[in-house]
Amino acid sequence: MAKNIRGSGYDLLRRIKTTSDGYILAGYSNSPKSGEKSEDTMGQGDFWLVKLDHNGDKL
Repeated sequence: MAKNIRGSGYDLLRRIKTTSDGYILAGYSNSPKSGEKSEDTMGQGDFWLVKLDHNGDKL
């Protein structure tokens, strides 16, 4: 099953790394707190990290 992990603005996934307990997604975001984003942008764009378990659920 595909999932969208994003806010309401421009978000760009740059890397996915596998870990022993899931995945780490790394990218860029200029979205405010919205969608899957739990914090507002601190400037015009932020580095964004998301940790997922093996089922793709956000930790």
